[in-house]
Amino acid sequence: MRKFKDAFNGLREALRHKAVLVQFILMLITLIVCFLLEFAINDLIIVLLCCCVVIAFEIINFAIEKLCDFICEARNEKIKIIKDASAAAVLVASSFSLIIGILILSKYWG
Repeated sequence: MRKFKDAFNGLREALRHKAVLVQFILMLITLIVCFLLEFAINDLIIVLLCCCVVIAFEIINFAIEKLCDFICEARNEKIKIIKDASAAAVLVASSFSLIIGILILSKYWG
């Protein structure tokens, strides 16, 4: 039970980070649109999976940024590369999720 409490504490901390909160809000909006357009269950599962992957990457990015800031408060080129690579992972996940979302949405608005 303690592990769940710790995980929810981590989620609460992550949601205080603007980028994580924005992704979470976008997921809620996306799910509302899916229900309004009456997405088939398979399409809804794919969209939900994409949303969760992006949010998970964003939370990992948040954790990496916090760890890097803890390790080195001063500007450091190696730390910058780590943070940039972490942000790039979010960008890749978000970009492919957007493409998948557009392809699925085209079935309903096409």
